[in-house]
Amino acid sequence: MQFMLDAFAAVPISTLLKYAILGALLGAVAMPAIMFVGFKLNLKQTRTTFDAARIPRNARLYKLFSIAGAVLFAVLLASQPVLDAAGDNEVWIRGALIPVLMLVGWPFVRALKRIRDEDAKP
Repeated sequence: MQFMLDAFAAVPISTLLKYAILGALLGAVAMPAIMFVGFKLNLKQTRTTFDAARIPRNARLYKLFSIAGAVLFAVLLASQPVLDAAGDNEVWIRGALIPVLMLVGWPFVRALKRIRDEDAKP
């Protein structure tokens, strides 16, 4: 466990913040754009899946994708300098990232359900 703390200590906080801000900006723009193209072209049956789940493709959905993309990209980009500093032990830090990324997925799914339920109300 000490190697994880050493890897975090080797990276200045300003570097982590720069990467996190860059990731948030990139994710807030890229994820809704990717999903928009996915819906339009029905890539991997994206449009069909959302239609079957009765989730409307409106501004709230794209705002949700923007927030989720910002958080995911911020975590992933901010973790890169730490992974570089970890060296051989990066596998363990990547393993620790999985639960962190899952913490983003759970509220995301709950928000999708809320969008679906609010759209179904008359």
